[in-house]
Amino acid sequence: MTEAPGGKEALLPDPEGAKGGEAREAARPAPQTQTETLQQASPSSPAAEGAEPESGRAAEELRAFTRDLEEALFGPAAQALLAAHRETIAAATSAFLAAFPAVTGQLNEGAAIHAALLPQERARHLEKVGEHLLRLLSPGTQPSEITAAAARVGFVHTLIGLPPDERVLTIGLYAHFLRVSLEDRGLPRAELQAVMHVIEWRLLLTLRLELKTGHETHIKALGLITPPLPEGLSREAMLQAELERLAAHPAARARGARAG
Repeated sequence: MTEAPGGKEALLPDPEGAKGGEAREAARPAPQTQTETLQQASPSSPAAEGAEPESGRAAEELRAFTRDLEEALFGPAAQALLAAHRETIAAATSAFLAAFPAVTGQLNEGAAIHAALLPQERARHLEKVGEHLLRLLSPGTQPSEITAAAARVGFVHTLIGLPPDERVLTIGLYAHFLRVSLEDRGLPRAELQAVMHVIEWRLLLTLRLELKTGHETHIKALGLITPPLPEGLSREAMLQAELERLAAHPAARARGARAG
């Protein structure tokens, strides 16, 4: 897991997360400009000798993309764009919340969850949703704040059983409300694209962490209810035994015969 300062997961993915902190620091290119340029690994370094040229180049490109994206989403230019359109974003968010019952009505689990709330609980829920969405798109919001918020929301959504596909659809509809509201202002095409780039990527990265938190919550829950492995049996051996047992099932054999 990628860790941010303070033990929290970073908003943007680390392309070398599995190599450990020391390896990441050793491989990190030195900053040369505001948007850091890439550095090629030294041919004499062990990492460069053991790496495939294409995979090494891809990792460098991903590191550069990550640095540039964070600057584009949270730097001064992004903050100025969000500040200039703060009122439109707030109005679009209010319109989205007003339509929220209709939105959830199109969802299976979301509709059931929303219907189970008491009227005052629904009002409080919508208030919290609005606060969360506006915080994501606030000019001064930092990546660490979005990381913390996404972890909380992802955990709660997983516990109440809101499926990932319904979360994706809801965020997509919110982005649509924002785009329509900004288009109605008659913004120049370049400005519209610039502000929507910031909005959509902030929402996308937040959703990524929400879903990742949900996945990790499921894994931990399964670990609590899954019996420990018998002594001396590796997980790989257990999985192989299960695959062989499933392959021997009459239904699996019949399906294999039809496919053949």
